[in-house]
Amino acid sequence: MPRPERRYDTRADEEKIGLCYPCCCICVGFIIVAVTTAVGMVVAAPELNLDFSSFMKTDVPTSMARDSFVAALEKRGNQQGRRLAGTVYHTWDVELIYEFQDDTVDPENSSNALSLGLYNEGIVSRMKNLEDGLRSLPGWSELCDEVDLMFQPYCRRGVSFANFMYPTRDVADGDIVPSSLDLNSGGFEAVPLDVALSLVASDHSQVPKLLFPANAQTSSLVSSPKMLRTYFRFNYACCTTDASSAEQRKLFAEQKKQWTQLISEQVVPYLREHRSIGSADVFFDGSGISTLDISQTLVGDLLLAIASMSFVLVYMVFHTRSFCLGFFGLVIITIAVPFAYVVAVILTGNRTMSLASGLSLFLVVGIGSDVIFVYADFWKHSKETSVSDWKRIKFVFRKAGKASLATTATTAASFFANLASILKSLRDFGFFMGMCVMLVWVLVSFIFLPICFVNERFWENVRGEPKEPEEEDLSGWRAAMREARRKGQESLAKMPELTTEKWIRVVNAGRVPCVLITLLLAIGLGVWAGMVGVTSTDLPSIFPEGHNQGQIARVLAEFEPSSQLIGVNAWAPSSTKTVCEEREPQSSCDLHWCEIMGDAQTDSVNCQCFRNELDQTCGSAARASVTQRFVAMGDPSGFETLDGPVGGFIINSSVGLEFQSSISRDGDLIRATELKPLITQDWYTGETHHFRWTEVVSEPSRVDENASCGWTDICYCGMKPCPEPSSWTEVDFAGLHLSNPLRRLATGNVPTEQQATVDVVFGMDLKMTGSFLGAVEADTLWSFRTSFNHRDPWTQRSMLNFCEAMPETLKVTRKVCWIENFKNRILSKGNRFPVLESDFDSEFEDFARRELISNTQVDNWVWHSDYQMQASLFTFKIDLHTRSSAYVAIDHKKFWDDYLAEYNSKALLAANGAIQTSSLWVQAEAVKELVASTVSTMAVAIAFAFIGMLIVTVDLLLSMFVVLSTLANVCFLAAFMVLVMNWNIGAIEIVALIAFIGYAMTYSLHIAHRYSSYGPSPVPGKKTPKDTQNWAPQIRNMRTHFAIQTIGQAALGSAITTVGCALPLLFCLLTIFVKLGLVVLVVTILSIIMALGPLPASLLWLGPRDPGTAIRRLCRRAPKAEPEETEPEAEAEAGELPPPARSGNGRA
Repeated sequence: MPRPERRYDTRADEEKIGLCYPCCCICVGFIIVAVTTAVGMVVAAPELNLDFSSFMKTDVPTSMARDSFVAALEKRGNQQGRRLAGTVYHTWDVELIYEFQDDTVDPENSSNALSLGLYNEGIVSRMKNLEDGLRSLPGWSELCDEVDLMFQPYCRRGVSFANFMYPTRDVADGDIVPSSLDLNSGGFEAVPLDVALSLVASDHSQVPKLLFPANAQTSSLVSSPKMLRTYFRFNYACCTTDASSAEQRKLFAEQKKQWTQLISEQVVPYLREHRSIGSADVFFDGSGISTLDISQTLVGDLLLAIASMSFVLVYMVFHTRSFCLGFFGLVIITIAVPFAYVVAVILTGNRTMSLASGLSLFLVVGIGSDVIFVYADFWKHSKETSVSDWKRIKFVFRKAGKASLATTATTAASFFANLASILKSLRDFGFFMGMCVMLVWVLVSFIFLPICFVNERFWENVRGEPKEPEEEDLSGWRAAMREARRKGQESLAKMPELTTEKWIRVVNAGRVPCVLITLLLAIGLGVWAGMVGVTSTDLPSIFPEGHNQGQIARVLAEFEPSSQLIGVNAWAPSSTKTVCEEREPQSSCDLHWCEIMGDAQTDSVNCQCFRNELDQTCGSAARASVTQRFVAMGDPSGFETLDGPVGGFIINSSVGLEFQSSISRDGDLIRATELKPLITQDWYTGETHHFRWTEVVSEPSRVDENASCGWTDICYCGMKPCPEPSSWTEVDFAGLHLSNPLRRLATGNVPTEQQATVDVVFGMDLKMTGSFLGAVEADTLWSFRTSFNHRDPWTQRSMLNFCEAMPETLKVTRKVCWIENFKNRILSKGNRFPVLESDFDSEFEDFARRELISNTQVDNWVWHSDYQMQASLFTFKIDLHTRSSAYVAIDHKKFWDDYLAEYNSKALLAANGAIQTSSLWVQAEAVKELVASTVSTMAVAIAFAFIGMLIVTVDLLLSMFVVLSTLANVCFLAAFMVLVMNWNIGAIEIVALIAFIGYAMTYSLHIAHRYSSYGPSPVPGKKTPKDTQNWAPQIRNMRTHFAIQTIGQAALGSAITTVGCALPLLFCLLTIFVKLGLVVLVVTILSIIMALGPLPASLLWLGPRDPGTAIRRLCRRAPKAEPEETEPEAEAEAGELPPPARSGNGRA
């Protein structure tokens, strides 16, 4: 069929539009958007939420109760800060974790290194050098100088194993035995490992917990752990307690700025340069470091958007054949993102943006390019309909606006469908993305179309009217070149049509197998993925595995939290260790040290014992005083009995003295005490050794007045003895031997640092409400329970009984109950407990000012106003892993619910209303509700897509085809995530499955819409052969050919730009961007294949002959009503069946 002639309107000159109106429309549109966006961004600047854990907040009651509890925690005790002696302190800390890697051991020293692990002297030496360099940073030293003297050791030397391995020795001239050790890692010579471990064990009770993982603390420290921790803290004085809140906030902001500058400019760059020391990896964390890492990485990843936009700009210029259209189209798409934020703030009041919102820039560029291509193609195509500017604009609005609105609405609806999710973060993200998608369509429709008009008119004015070629130019080689160029342009123009015809013939030939195979594959892979897939509420790591932030959470989980080990006002323990001689052990000594002679002999079988007799000045005393010290005898348990080799030695060596077995323990007659360790140093060999030793004090009965008054013995077992003065004589006795060292037993089956926590609150109501979109004022989430009265003695009894009478079914391994500490304080003062109501406030004030609870201030466990208690908190560790399965956690939660229900039912009104909450319950119930929520959200998205398609095409069958193709894409996408990538179904995967349903249906909807836009189907006419019985396949072929020819290139271009936007995401550092970028890439490829393959095959096989006829009849519309204006491609000779293939070169 020849190309239809252009329709010239006799009133075309009267309907010409000047450049004034479109330019005004463009300027006004840009001004409105720019002013609104600028004012909105200034008045309501976005707040970026870098806490990815908030992504798992749900609407289940346990989650809302937990949110309320966390909000209430911020108001504990003094609301303005931590108080200490009238000064408000803020703490900033840095933690280093060293992890030993077996696969990086030097082969030449592999056996020694593997046995020592992190205890290897070479590793500890590098550890010392790294930390010395950190402490020598200029900003570090300056900030540490401003810390109070009582807290400076925490930043000067910190808590590090290198301090114990390289202490500074205070040695007098001419001597080799130090009188003291300074644990400051300033020594040049390492002490033996067992000496360092002894120093650690003799230090502050919390130091081993800071240095070693929990699993290493529960076993012998002689076995090298896989990890070690170094801890630094800056207790920075902010202001006085009488300063105003505004002044405190100002000073705190200045401190925070100074700290941020230190870690960003010096600390983090230094630590990034020292990620490994020998065979150990170094990970680091601290105040603000995680936020700094995330923000810097986010900025770097967002810069990749430049690559995406550059690719889109190049392709837009190529597709539209105009730099002006490509550039301004990209500008319109980009400004839609901040404009959508301002509109969302106006509608919801939510200014918080999650990390996922950073993905909007990449996604919107891909979505907006589709709208740009549709408008640009229809504007070019409008030349074939009319030369009237007004009619062309109306044609583009009616055709391009309807086609792009259909896809835009369904895409936006798929994002808005996330409003049905129980995950609040998904609702916020879905609403914001839906606004972005809709505003892109609005801006493109009302700004880009006038730009198309101005661009075309500008180039027409520049080029002017084409001139007729001169006669002499039509001969010779110039004529041949012009003819060749003309044929090449015609071939190039016909190429899309020829490609479409070939593709339609291929699809038509295999339409039935194509549809059936696609359907069976989608069902099979979807069912398989559903059976294999596992839901998870674990917080996905947003950093790659090798990144510091990708590993720090894993390694820190092996340690007890530092905040629970060192209180805010805890002074640093003394770094000086006193050293005493072995002959004069004192309780005030931290170590005992002696020099042994190189020629001394070692008896590997028996012990060498030396005795110093006491003076016979006891007279007629009934009992003697015998002190005996056993070095390297190991476990002192059993020493207080007279059994075994130690008991035999005591009895046999007590000449003139006797023990009565019946009174061996009465009156502490025999007492065994483990002394501070003994260090022996051999100057000849340079060897230094560490030994445990035990002191046994006994009071045997004297047989007569001539019996000994007592003596002091020192026995060295399996070691060289220390030289004793001449007054000491050697005592021969065989049979004493070494025993195995003590080991501490673990509590519970789960390591302490991985045990879940249950918090119980008294005197507070936690509201189970939350906002549908946006944030909620924290103060509105909780309130104090006015009926609860801590002063009431019965309330004190009930709370104490709650903590002391817990059944074993609760699996409590550790508890922190302030009421127990309060009771002990009261009883130690000689007062009665419970406290009388009239005395409670004064006693509690005294308790809060003087006592610590679990090494933290009492303010961390109570809410009070001028020491008038309003609410309080108990905390329990339970023998369940923080990542226990949902079913195990929910079953265990029932025990806690029952216990609290029983307590509340029996307690008086003044003690009633205890509430329990745990992050474990939140994760468990989120998993339980996640599947149901995902299914319902997906159903809503599919329903929106079906309704939108039905409105556009007015045909049930076409709408069903689009929905089925979308479901097939979702099944393929789910199979890719679960079967190919082996991902668990969590928050990010749900975003991918639900939010990208719009992507999955966009191109299919375009094809189906153009299929229905062909116009009314012709009927067999007079010229139709009489033997033509079934002409429906030809009509389907004609409609499908028209759909792919007019919209296929635009859809393919949109897919190419979307892929171009997604590719840079694969090179991001944030794994959420990488994962979602990969999903966008896959779903785009699947969608365009589905739109150009199985969907046309189904239309060629079962497509409706005249879409919308049945519904129009139901609506009592004329079944053969002609549209106001049909496209030339859709025209056919009246009453005659057109050929199956269309001629011409029209395209959209």
